[in-house]
Amino acid sequence: ETALWLESDRMGYLLQPPIGKTGKPVEFKDSLANQIEVVRNERRQRYDNEAYGKMRFALAAALYPERHPYRYLTIGKHEDLANASVADVQNFFKTWYVPANATLVVAGDLPPDVDALVDRYFGSFPASVRPPRRAPITVAPTTRREVITDPFATLVRIHRAWLGPHVNGEHEPELDVLTAAWGAIGTGGLWRTLVYEKQLSQRVSAWTINTRLGGEVHVAIDLRPGSDPAAVRAVLDEVCTQGIDQRSIDRMVTRREAG
Repeated sequence: ETALWLESDRMGYLLQPPIGKTGKPVEFKDSLANQIEVVRNERRQRYDNEAYGKMRFALAAALYPERHPYRYLTIGKHEDLANASVADVQNFFKTWYVPANATLVVAGDLPPDVDALVDRYFGSFPASVRPPRRAPITVAPTTRREVITDPFATLVRIHRAWLGPHVNGEHEPELDVLTAAWGAIGTGGLWRTLVYEKQLSQRVSAWTINTRLGGEVHVAIDLRPGSDPAAVRAVLDEVCTQGIDQRSIDRMVTRREAG
């Protein structure tokens, strides 16, 4: 019941004046100013002042054009956060945090009166309209290379990214299996060549991201100190254009199914 009450309060009553420690209402603008600083500090901790954080912004900007929703990370830009008004936040909430745009899932060892509790906490909400959802934007692939100066990173990283399929799109499963096989510790083609045989890198990672509005394929290599980046790129060029053996494919499919 507590969880239902919390979610009901957040969806239905967030626009009421917040109550401060003294028990009296707090001005929206003061509450918003506090939360803006909370989010900006989170950005500093998790992105601005963290190793390879700057690279995440550069990757998004390189993959997606202006007006694509994935061009900017969800944490936001400092200037946009600082300039957010009470009206901005309230209008966003009124558009997106509505019952018509929500799905309530209750799972577990449920009490017999769970339906009555849901009705109690959500049944009185007024009718709402689900906001329109943006259709996927076609992105033309381009080639772009950037060098990021990162004072927090102790190892040189080479990170390659490609546009990939949407969620449930064509070749999504195959690319998932391929990237998992590339970076598998001990057996993956990239891992075995760069970490074990040539000893050029300390870590190899490869993965896909598949969402409703776009997809990505990533390979990230953390170099051993003193390794030649050109030699690592040559291995990447070779492995990424080769085929992959059936045994590796079967191994990754089995791991995915077991997971």
